[in-house]
Amino acid sequence: MKKITIFSLDYDGCGDLLFEEIIKVTGDTPTMRELQNKFYTYLDNATIGSDIIELYVGSNRQFIKKDRAASKQNKNGSCFKNYAILCDKKGWIFRKLLLADVENNLPSGSAMSDPSVICDMGESKIKILASQLREVRNNYPVGEYEVDFYFLDDDPKGILLSGVIKYIMNHPKIKPNNVNFFATELHWTNELYRGINSICEFAQIKQTAYCTSSSLVSDVDEEEKITNSISNLTIINFWSESHSTPSIGKSLTLQDEARLQKQSISNLALEGHEPKAESTIREKVMRLGGG
Repeated sequence: MKKITIFSLDYDGCGDLLFEEIIKVTGDTPTMRELQNKFYTYLDNATIGSDIIELYVGSNRQFIKKDRAASKQNKNGSCFKNYAILCDKKGWIFRKLLLADVENNLPSGSAMSDPSVICDMGESKIKILASQLREVRNNYPVGEYEVDFYFLDDDPKGILLSGVIKYIMNHPKIKPNNVNFFATELHWTNELYRGINSICEFAQIKQTAYCTSSSLVSDVDEEEKITNSISNLTIINFWSESHSTPSIGKSLTLQDEARLQKQSISNLALEGHEPKAESTIREKVMRLGGG
């Protein structure tokens, strides 16, 4: 069975670390180069043994106008161009599907080349992931491929990753059965300015485990309801309430379930993350209009 590794990578305050434009903002310091190397090492380790490696745009930059506006504001380059360069350098496949393609019923890549194509973002990260996982399902059928899907985001407000996990638990059909879903916080400014580890695995949803808590599907759409169990969903890593270090190997407790259930999906929102600046440089770096 072929092994596939796929990254859905946020950009502003996250994936932009890999590119030289952000170095011009922060300054070319040993610390920044160390952070870059740390991120590259994480990506390389995640792809060990993979037959195919792919990259999706996990940023809110889901059409050209938004990419250009965020690039101008944050001075960190075009997400589309830089991810294409990264994939060419690493020998990965750059998947050009954007939410604007899906919302306008256009072929994949249309919104990356036509500035007139736009879309309403709304709860965009959920929409983005749903469209990407739908394409993964079509490209890599169950029984023929095993897929590790990594969603990496800086999650500056500390609500996005838990919201995504909750949504997948409540909508299990969004995730193909042969997919291991990893939610990882990659927030390099935390380490640069606060000394907090910049890469922390928030949670993993395995492909072959089972959960029997029917309460988790209380708000699933009628056509997606599962009578007695949610198959293929088990959290094996979950962060502590402090949101500082991952609790490795800790199963999701009933208290964790309850906490996730209480979080409103309206909290998933996903535009205009603007953490308070702690220095002039940090202010320049962290105006994350693009996501």
